Amino acid sequence: MREDCLRPGGWKLTEALLNRAGVKTGMRLLDVGCGTGKIVRRLREENSLDVVGIDLDVEETPFLVRGDARHLPWGAEEFDAVLLECSLSCMEAPELVLKEIDRVLRPWGTILISDLYTRGSSAVWHGQVRRVDTLDRQLEYLKEAGFQTLDLQYHDEALISCWASLVFSQGIEGAKRILGCDGSCDVSRWGYYSAVLSRRVRKESACGPQGRQPLPYPVAEQEIRRWQLTQAAQAIDRAKENSCFFRRHLSECSGQTVLQAGSLESLPLMDGVLLAEHGTALLCVPLEETARVRTIPTSGSTGRAKRIWFTEAELDRTVSFFARGMAEIAVGSGETAILMSDSRPYSIASLLREGLAQIGKRAVILGRPQGQRDLDLVPKGCACLVGLPTDVYYLAQKRPELRPESVLLSADYIPPILRERITAVWDCPVFCHYGMTETGYGLAVQCRHLQGQHLRWQDYLVEILNPGTHQSLPDGQAGEIVLTSLFPQKAMPLIRYCTGDIGSLLREGCPCGRSGPRLGPILGRKQQLREQGNIHQLDDLLFSLPEVLGYYTIRERDGLLLCIEGRIPSWGKESIQQCFAFPVRIEFGEAPPWVFSGKRRELDARPQGFPV
Repeated sequence: MREDCLRPGGWKLTEALLNRAGVKTGMRLLDVGCGTGKIVRRLREENSLDVVGIDLDVEETPFLVRGDARHLPWGAEEFDAVLLECSLSCMEAPELVLKEIDRVLRPWGTILISDLYTRGSSAVWHGQVRRVDTLDRQLEYLKEAGFQTLDLQYHDEALISCWASLVFSQGIEGAKRILGCDGSCDVSRWGYYSAVLSRRVRKESACGPQGRQPLPYPVAEQEIRRWQLTQAAQAIDRAKENSCFFRRHLSECSGQTVLQAGSLESLPLMDGVLLAEHGTALLCVPLEETARVRTIPTSGSTGRAKRIWFTEAELDRTVSFFARGMAEIAVGSGETAILMSDSRPYSIASLLREGLAQIGKRAVILGRPQGQRDLDLVPKGCACLVGLPTDVYYLAQKRPELRPESVLLSADYIPPILRERITAVWDCPVFCHYGMTETGYGLAVQCRHLQGQHLRWQDYLVEILNPGTHQSLPDGQAGEIVLTSLFPQKAMPLIRYCTGDIGSLLREGCPCGRSGPRLGPILGRKQQLREQGNIHQLDDLLFSLPEVLGYYTIRERDGLLLCIEGRIPSWGKESIQQCFAFPVRIEFGEAPPWVFSGKRRELDARPQGFPV
């Protein structure tokens, strides 16, 4: 399975995997199941890496060993990283191999894996591919062997391309014979993934030298933080070198300052108003190298609009993030219906559709509903429905028979009660995604365990600050979400960018096994939470009433007009009035979510076409 024609993604995937793991000159690397040793030779000759390989059939050289991976001929803790490309699926006893790998890895060494997985039942054969397990099963025995997942990516499109080439040259039956699997296997249910995993410290050394107490989090988390600070330091120096704005804005700071302090607290903050005022002065690439620009209003929809530029490389990162997230969300066989944005290049819907295509999933972009006719066009039996929270809830109330296999809510505040009601109507898991235009739309998404949202920690360092004092807050405590971008090819860097959203950080382990910080519940916009009777409070109150389909508010001279579609009991009116220190007038009529052109907010006047 290790020859190029049978190795999905080829050298490009190998190189990307090494970069993700931070493998560099000076480290010692072991390639387990190295085949003919082609990759070992290339890494030694072209990348100047200290690499050795082992395989049952390899021709021996000073750096290639013929042997059984269940009995590695090296001493304890000799390697910084171990590469397993298309190897685990060729082994009869992967658990025993992983035990040996654990022995030869140095403390906090890493495993780099790329291999097959199946969306069906695990299968065992006696050919070149000896077993194909589900991804959950593979991650489970990796966890049992003492490894935790740092980074997981899906490459199903590479497998499709590889399989197509093999079938074209050998025919279907010939291709199966080469792989060694029998005619009963369903190759269409196979996928391909890559992962970087960290080796855990042994129990006897958990306290470290001189009897020091263990760190409050697993060392893997500390390694992630250290890596992020290093990337942030480089981002700061790069921004100062390439942007006239950042040269002034960060004149008293440097990457070395951050590394010495071990935090970003000495750096000045930036916000949406600053982005709007300085525009192209923030760019760190020539304008002709940008692939997309988005113009959006600043918070509150007043003042000069922000213009956000993106390079093609950073939009590709968003596509990969969407692919990883949707692989756990859109698990059904049907297509995903995207009820937002449009199909123009680089729109959020187009990027999401591209991400789904990477994992072999179909998607249809329906756009945001603008009337009952649009609601009627949503097909039954979708693998997943993606849309704004109130749009999807309104659809669920109008068409309870749709029953998608899963739902992803995004692009606005997600009231917990609304999520519960969608789950009750359609009896399916409802996932949350958090992102914004400034991050290329994607930032954090829930896994199948629905416990916090996994962050793109390789691309963004997230701080939680007290909204008033801007002091850093401890994990679990809610404050303003502040972002620093780490990806080097970002057109417009964000350095301590205040999002205006309120949330918290979670660092305790997720049951899925992935490392890295997660976002807790997003509580809403800072500006709105300061107001008495804000829209988030109204969401929690009104959507707790099953008869309410939607609502909007209009500021009046002496109070507030609340327009509700549905019915509320008499005690509901009293509860609403208690939220405000001024009169609230309630009327009933049509109040579909599309009365708002963007995020939901208080309106200045009654929307046209919706008389009460």
